[in-house]
Amino acid sequence: MSERITAKIDDWIKAEMDGASAVALPELAKRGREHFLSDTHYLQALFADQLQQLIYQRAQTLFGRTRRGAVLLGDEMVDAQEFARRAGQLAARLSAKWEGWLEHVGERHLALTSMTRAQLLAAAAEREARAEAESRRAAFLRGLAAGLEGERTVGQTYSIAEIERRWWRARRDGEAAA
Repeated sequence: MSERITAKIDDWIKAEMDGASAVALPELAKRGREHFLSDTHYLQALFADQLQQLIYQRAQTLFGRTRRGAVLLGDEMVDAQEFARRAGQLAARLSAKWEGWLEHVGERHLALTSMTRAQLLAAAAEREARAEAESRRAAFLRGLAAGLEGERTVGQTYSIAEIERRWWRARRDGEAAA
């Protein structure tokens, strides 16, 4: 309910309760009904304010009562058949994700869903090898960074020959650790 609508009701209630140490709610509600029923402009505003919410709530209730397995999806009610159709669409999108996944094995790419155990293990080994190479490169970069201070660059700190020596040392150390 909008503030403009409730403010008028609140003002009337405050005036009715002014100085009271108790209030009989049923009697107050009856007097309020009589008071506001005489104000046609206010009733039109109240009705307009509440009609959309009333229709929303009643439609939700009636749809739920008249459709077996009705489900509320956000602001939409769907019956069981429509829910199943939408769930199928979602499943198809998920299926497409996995059916479209390609893995590199040897000299080619294979669809994930058609791969055998041996092909999966080979693809995993290829990914692990790439990860190890990336890990060695990361260690090399960290080693270079350890020798830098402030805003100095690699070129200001190391000669190309020194960078090359550090690269081969990092590769040798990485292979020894493996």
